[in-house]
Amino acid sequence: MTRVVLALGAVGLVVALVIALGSKHRVWLGTNDVEWAQFVVFVDAGHRVCQRSGELPEGLGAVRMRIGTYDHPGPPTDIVLRAGGRDVSRGTLAPGWQGGDVDVALSPLRHPVDDARLCIVNRGRTRLAVAGEDRGQGRARHQRAGLIFFGATARPWWDRIGLLGRRFAEARSQWYGRASLVVALVLVALAAAAAFAVAWARLR
Repeated sequence: MTRVVLALGAVGLVVALVIALGSKHRVWLGTNDVEWAQFVVFVDAGHRVCQRSGELPEGLGAVRMRIGTYDHPGPPTDIVLRAGGRDVSRGTLAPGWQGGDVDVALSPLRHPVDDARLCIVNRGRTRLAVAGEDRGQGRARHQRAGLIFFGATARPWWDRIGLLGRRFAEARSQWYGRASLVVALVLVALAAAAAFAVAWARLR
């Protein structure tokens, strides 16, 4: 009976791993190096606030921001990214969104952009507060909103194995180059299989 329990546990672990790796998530592309330390950017009803957002990564398709709505339903809000005097990407939050950590889908960015500007446009009747950092002792032009960048489309974890392999090889170049991650995974799998075999042999 104990072997049956062990076998069922192993099968369940494999199924859970396959489901987790197959689930789709937006690809994390980085941040604008501004933490959500406190609410520092305030956008009054019917107004906009624009500020530097730094470099935008290629493939950008969504940003995550921490936005407070003062316990009101979120007003219609536009998030606009500009560079060179023109809009390079934009997204809209429809009325009624919930405050907190908010993901805003953007028109995809096909190439990286340097020195971009972020504009938050409040088209509603209630005030917004955006989390970020105060880098200028209370002066508005030094209060930066924190942004987390994500890719345009959701992809399963399987699609990231190639990228993970390259990153692992860079960190462990003294091993087996680009095959380092594969070697490490094989060693982990062999260790797990050996532990399972030992446990199986000791159970009845």
